[in-house]
Amino acid sequence: MKFMLTIAETIYPDRYQSLLRIVTNIENLNPETSLQELKRAYQALESTSNEAEIIHTRFFLDALSKKLHGQGTGDENLYLLPDQGQQIRMFNLMAQKFPVVKNAQEKVNSVFFNRAQHEEHLLIFDVGLGTGQQVCNLLKHSCQQETRWKRVTVLGIEPSVESLQTAEARLHSTLDELGLQKDFLFLNKTVEQLLPQDWEAFQAKVSQTQARLLLNASFSLHHIKPPTTRTDIFKKLKAFNPEVFMIIEPYADFIAASLGERFNNAWHHYGLTFLGIDKIEASLEEKSSIKRIFFGREIQDVLAAASPTEQFETAEMWIERLKAAGFKIVDMLCHRHVVGLGIEESPRDGYTAFTVSEQPIVAVIQVE
Repeated sequence: MKFMLTIAETIYPDRYQSLLRIVTNIENLNPETSLQELKRAYQALESTSNEAEIIHTRFFLDALSKKLHGQGTGDENLYLLPDQGQQIRMFNLMAQKFPVVKNAQEKVNSVFFNRAQHEEHLLIFDVGLGTGQQVCNLLKHSCQQETRWKRVTVLGIEPSVESLQTAEARLHSTLDELGLQKDFLFLNKTVEQLLPQDWEAFQAKVSQTQARLLLNASFSLHHIKPPTTRTDIFKKLKAFNPEVFMIIEPYADFIAASLGERFNNAWHHYGLTFLGIDKIEASLEEKSSIKRIFFGREIQDVLAAASPTEQFETAEMWIERLKAAGFKIVDMLCHRHVVGLGIEESPRDGYTAFTVSEQPIVAVIQVE
């Protein structure tokens, strides 16, 4: 997308041009020239005093170095790599402190609450349950508002065993505290791994409850591989006839075929994201950890992996897939306003954008 290229050129422009030369030489199969350019770029970074610029650039240099040396990451989901749960903990930290993640999830939960507050049975199907943080926040919100909920059924798909165990314990505790009846059906899989009998089990549970279904996918759909299967999966979800389907996704195009396009789009997306992180109320150590543990690995995946896990799409790309699956786009009520230092929420055509420098970095999409 041209605007991504335009903005990318303005983020640390000297570094951008330096790394672009490396990318171009990699694409032109000039490994020796690429290695020479890479060495010069590392040396030039040593004289830089801007810590944010150093961190940003080094992530990309390290990723391109791995690409050149054939040390690209595998095709595993980053949340499943052995890291003592650091990846998911960094995501939860962002959900607490990064206005983009926090406000996006609150926006989704607000829609869910308004749709279901008068129902006696709350039914949620979460595609990518994580540690259950978002669902529990929705349930805790009911403490402050009047609802008719007597029973809660949570259906969930989550590939991380550790996260699924945490989610189940957290949901049990929250629902016991609220005095609500509970019923769970969780599968330790990704959505594309579901077998026909798994889909049937979820469908049976939905039919059994006779409740309106709230369907949620928060920062999970971009892991569906290959991307060509995404529309078919949306068709299967559409068959559940959800009351509403809420989606939160990063805004970028990482399924672009060429390394050059992915580099441009990644430099754009992570440059703006890091700018937002630099302004959150957190310690320097926390900000550095979020960038290093969470996003540093993503950048390596996007640029160095033979088959990247982080295959983001723009909101417009998701919307086309959703429409092809039979979903109807719902424009959410939203007015442009500041949600954090340098971060705004603003209405776009078919979605709500959370922006840095007026450019989307996260999108919330509502469909029925």
